[in-house]
Amino acid sequence: MNVFDILFYITVYPVQFLIETVFYFFAVYTKTPYVDTLFFVSIIINVLALPIYNLADKLQEKEKAIHSKLKPKIDDIKSVYKGDKR
Repeated sequence: MNVFDILFYITVYPVQFLIETVFYFFAVYTKTPYVDTLFFVSIIINVLALPIYNLADKLQEKEKAIHSKLKPKIDDIKSVYKGDKR
């Protein structure tokens, strides 16, 4: 077993297992058509990923705040120095 296999089983496999389990549940136990099953899997994955989206938005807002604070100084440096000195 190499490093890539270990990384796969740590990162990708849990997500794959979750998706397969949800798909299997809706397809076999509830006997819904595959189109509806894919719809339900999509909804569940989006709901589970929502906290990650919110965290990414918060981090992006922090980055924008830092950039807006540094922008005047960066503009000053760009106006004074050219090329490699910058």
